[in-house]
Parts: sequence; structure tokens; C-alpha cells
Amino acid sequence: MDGWDSPTVYLSVEPEDRNFDEQSPARVVWISIQPENFNTFQESATWWIPAIAYKICNAYLPPDAIFQNKIVYNDIGAIAGYAKEYYSRLLADTLPASDFTDNNDHIERHGLFFLYFDYGGDGQHLIDCYLGTHEKDVITS
Repeated sequence: MDGWDSPTVYLSVEPEDRNFDEQSPARVVWISIQPENFNTFQESATWWIPAIAYKICNAYLPPDAIFQNKIVYNDIGAIAGYAKEYYSRLLADTLPASDFTDNNDHIERHGLFFLYFDYGGDGQHLIDCYLGTHEKDVITS
């Protein structure tokens, strides 16, 4: 995974071939968006309240994204996070059908992708979000 810092977020990408740099022709299969300083594990690391996370992470959706469904994931009785499923005709026209899979690695509807919001353990603050077409990769990242 390779990443870039900005004044407000740390953005990292996971390429399909794992050999990636700024010049690589490899396709990115998912992206991770985290608050600035989060990867430094410092006391000053920031977390997001949900409203801020939605605003920041939604900016990375394709412009034609259409909301489909919300899936809640639990961990020992508490909400660990949730994914919002979206459909994008632009992604369907750009990526191969095999890129769209569910949590069990089964082929999904061509153009369906996931935006996963990850709680930091307290159920109130979000530590990051993941955007990708493979549900399993997005929710287990």
C-alpha cells in the first residue's frame, strides 16, 4: 500500500499487483481515507465524528454514484462499522465485471461498489473509510 498526506487526510491506495508507485500503470482496487496523523499513532491523532467522515469520504465517490443499501457489521455485539453500497454506471463501463464481488467473493452486480466506515472501537468516532469494488477487501482492510 502506498499513501499520501494532505493537510486534512492520509490517503492510501491498494493496487492489484502490489508493485505500485506514482508512475505505475496498475489499477487501484481500493482506497483508504484516514484523518491526518492517524498512521503516526501519536496522541495528537485525530478521529472523525460521523458527519465529518461522510463529507470527506463521500467526496471520493464517482459523480454518478447511486445509493443502494446500508450493511451494518457487528463485532462482539457492538457496531464495528458499516458499508454503504452504491451503483455507478461509470465504474460498470470502465472496470471488468470480475472486479465487483461480495463478502464471499461471489460476483456482484457490475457497477456495485462499497464505502465502508470503520468505528474506532467506541461506536461514536470513525477512524477511516475504505472505498472499493470488492466488498470483502473493503470491510477487512
